Amino acid sequence: MELRAYLGVLRRRWWVLVGLPVLVLFLSLLTSSPPAPAYQFVVRLIVNVEPFLDSEQPLETDPSLAAAQASEYIADDLTIIVSEVAFAEAVNARLPEGARVPPAALAGAISADRQHRILTVRITWGNPDQLGAIGTAVVQTLREEADRFLPFGGGQRVRVDLIGYYGPFPVGPSLRQKLDLPLRLLIALVAALVIAFTWDYLDDSVRSRDEARHLLGAPVLAEIPRERRWRLPFRR
Repeated sequence: MELRAYLGVLRRRWWVLVGLPVLVLFLSLLTSSPPAPAYQFVVRLIVNVEPFLDSEQPLETDPSLAAAQASEYIADDLTIIVSEVAFAEAVNARLPEGARVPPAALAGAISADRQHRILTVRITWGNPDQLGAIGTAVVQTLREEADRFLPFGGGQRVRVDLIGYYGPFPVGPSLRQKLDLPLRLLIALVAALVIAFTWDYLDDSVRSRDEARHLLGAPVLAEIPRERRWRLPFRR
């Protein structure tokens, strides 16, 4: 019985369930604009630390193992450093005079991750010509000035070597952009359901014999059938 009542609400308020998502779809298509093209430049580097000299080596420590562990720690630090404004300023200083960009915008366009000692830097930018120059400047900055941004005075012990790079290449829309319209329609449908059931709950009209029996607490002896708005031509 409850399921039949729910279906009755949906049947009576079907225009709300259809109208609100259609309205959201129309407004979204009317106001949305295609995303700006984006391009990416990917650089892979390996971080090395020179082993300690025998005179500097702590007792009972393998210098090769210590250097490998320090390289992983430094690569982990560089994943954060490359997204800082200070690093973007150093990259920007290497760009040609007419190709420089705001350091804050550049810092937001650079991201990195690492696997062991391998550092992967990704730069996302809207102009492929600028992106090539930015990628080259990032590589030069990491190879020549990486130790300047590290939180210790390691000097020349840190070495960053280029493994390879590829780009610029176009990137497609993000997952958020792909799900934007479906999520809007889903929220509109949920809102339409809430409106339909709330409206029906506040409506005190009597629509069936079951509702009349429930409200009056007495049996229903007769009911007036609903008048048809149209008839077949061969029926009277």
